[in-house]
Amino acid sequence: ATKDEHQPNPVADGRTTIEYFKTDFNFTSRETAAIFGAHIFGKPHLSKSLFPYTWTSRAINVFNNDYYKNIVNKDRWRIDDDNCQHVGDAYGNKPKTRWTAHSRKMTERGGPVFWIHWHDSCPSIYNDHVMNDEGRK
Repeated sequence: ATKDEHQPNPVADGRTTIEYFKTDFNFTSRETAAIFGAHIFGKPHLSKSLFPYTWTSRAINVFNNDYYKNIVNKDRWRIDDDNCQHVGDAYGNKPKTRWTAHSRKMTERGGPVFWIHWHDSCPSIYNDHVMNDEGRK
């Protein structure tokens, strides 16, 4: 007999995720947070996970704490160029950060619904690409 594979709920909250790792792997919440750092490498495969995004900003495989900065709900600078210039709000302040639920209606039932991390910031004056109203260069 083989053991059924048990997957975590991909849209669960933090408590549910910690409970999953405790039940299935006997991880502490600290060990769960540490293993989540593995998300800085690679990206989800759309055909398997239905997650059409990467886990870190700019989708780079650099070992740093960007993944953890993304999952906490604290305001932070947006960086949109290779020189790491800070992009703020219209007044030059650190932009407000928020999470928004979003669905691309990829399945018959309209899902999956996933979260997008927004920085309420102005367009970058430091980057050579400028987007128009349709999000195109």
